[in-house]
Amino acid sequence: LRKVATPNIDDHALTDQDFEVRGELQPHAARIVLKIVFLARRVRPDICWACNALARSVTKWTIACDKRLHRLVSYLDTTRDWMMSCYVGDTPDKCTLVWWSDADFASDLQDSKSTSGGYLMLIGPKTSAPITWLCKKQGAVSHSSTEAELIALDAGLRTEAIPALMLWNYMLRVFCPDAVAKHDKMLKSSKGKNISQHVDKVHDLLENIDYIPPSLPSPTPLAKLKICEDNDAVLKLLLKRRHPKMKHVGRTHRVDLDFLHQVMADPSITARYVNTKEQLADIFT
Repeated sequence: LRKVATPNIDDHALTDQDFEVRGELQPHAARIVLKIVFLARRVRPDICWACNALARSVTKWTIACDKRLHRLVSYLDTTRDWMMSCYVGDTPDKCTLVWWSDADFASDLQDSKSTSGGYLMLIGPKTSAPITWLCKKQGAVSHSSTEAELIALDAGLRTEAIPALMLWNYMLRVFCPDAVAKHDKMLKSSKGKNISQHVDKVHDLLENIDYIPPSLPSPTPLAKLKICEDNDAVLKLLLKRRHPKMKHVGRTHRVDLDFLHQVMADPSITARYVNTKEQLADIFT
């Protein structure tokens, strides 16, 4: 083992023969990789991409996988003293859920598919706590970086961010009932001043006579989810709520982008731009 700075090896450093010849660690690959995957899922998000790449190749192990595994184990040996830390110093009503979303573009040399990455954190004035993360290869080839970012955002919101927001909504109602009641009272008073809003709601109700109300409680005003995105085109699509150049996504990726527009209509969910150098989810892609 040698000291290395990253857990991944550049695919351009591998030859075509490395991807075709069977590797020497084929009989022991599954046992070694799955042990490292458990570590990556618990406390080492920095090795998720390398673990996923190896886990997908257990049944088709090659010399390239041998080199990647050696690089990963060398990285773990170099950073054996690293640990995940967090601090919480605020009450729940002062904390906000933050979802970092990112994706690469056709980085896999074998099939040109992108990888979706995400990182969910609880942020406050004196709080910074990681909750979960996502690293998943996309099922179809994306034709642009914007398309890959939209697919990554959809996967992250659907599987991790929105369920966490629903859970945080319940937690605020339990641990901060006074603050929630105060916000509800202020919201009702502001609605009572504007009668036209109630008239519009009556018209909407009459137009949607077959509407079935949801069984879930209304969102708590204190429960907030912020999306950090480093692709400006994605933010513009979410803001305009239309995607004229992405009509093929429903057939290629089997993803309905209208779902993202409906999610962004929720007042408790907002999105902002972050620079690529500050994108925490970049380590998963």
